[in-house]
Amino acid sequence: MVKSKKNVFVSLFLFVVAPLAAQPIVKTNIHLSAISKGDSSVYKKKTNNNRWHPYAGLHVSGDAGMYYIGPSFQAGTDFYLQKKLLLSAYVQYFRDELHTTGENGFFEDGKYRTLTGALLIQLNTSKKATGRSFFMAAGLAIQNRVDTAITSYDHWNDRRTTVLPAFRLGYFFPVSRHKLSIEINGTGPYSEMVEGSGFTEILTQVSLGCRYIF
Repeated sequence: MVKSKKNVFVSLFLFVVAPLAAQPIVKTNIHLSAISKGDSSVYKKKTNNNRWHPYAGLHVSGDAGMYYIGPSFQAGTDFYLQKKLLLSAYVQYFRDELHTTGENGFFEDGKYRTLTGALLIQLNTSKKATGRSFFMAAGLAIQNRVDTAITSYDHWNDRRTTVLPAFRLGYFFPVSRHKLSIEINGTGPYSEMVEGSGFTEILTQVSLGCRYIF
């Protein structure tokens, strides 16, 4: 009888204590699961934040006839859709003046300015977004151009706002924690008919320079 009671007591003890002992394990699993989910959400948040990469660029630009050549400034941002595919939007400002004089009273005084906004789809050749890669991009640009001049033989004041194809080709590489790109940007072509005759600019503007991508 003693042994029997003892066995019953042990059985009851195990029946009561075992579930209680298991509870902390379950809670721990739930807690770890919550932490895991929390870490996952933080990771996703960081990944989403890393999709945006603003940049600033300095280029040497020229107009269609390369009469005006000078520095231009670019600011924009990249947004990564995938590791190799991204959207790039920018605004670029270019301004230059021309003053020449010659014999027989010849002179040219001109001013040229463009303000360009573009949206491009860019493809990188490398799978690593933070490594080294060639890239190519194409899209559309809205370009506002002002070209005014007074010369010894003519004068004009051309102003136009047009929607044009745009492209970008280049190579980027890491610099510290960011990237630097060496590239060529262009807009065009553009065609226009004036008084029965027309002209075509293969490139309305071309720019060679670099961007620092944050």
